[in-house]
Amino acid sequence: MNCNHCGKPTPRRDENRVKITGVLENDPTVVPIRNSSSRLCLFTLNNVESYTSGSGVRKEHVNYVTIEVLGRNIDRCLAELHKGDYCEVNGYIRIDDLHGVEKARVRAHSFQKE
Repeated sequence: MNCNHCGKPTPRRDENRVKITGVLENDPTVVPIRNSSSRLCLFTLNNVESYTSGSGVRKEHVNYVTIEVLGRNIDRCLAELHKGDYCEVNGYIRIDDLHGVEKARVRAHSFQKE
């Protein structure tokens, strides 16, 4: 990609943004972050994907997405969100290697109970 003004190459700007809605499968829980004094709040969001198959049959697929909440949002998460609540989460995808297995989850910037 080149600059519109001078024509020089410009650095690529990757975006990693997620907005997902769904139902909490469990109450949020707090776990310590290993080798740190910080904590992490976790819950699973149940997100239903509806689609029509090639043969015209309406189908649904349930995605179970792990959500991570850090920092000041942890206390708010514990106070406001509970199993069965419908919630919107805004954040980014985080993928880490956990014992040889890549694990993807959404790290939340913000969330709102709806």
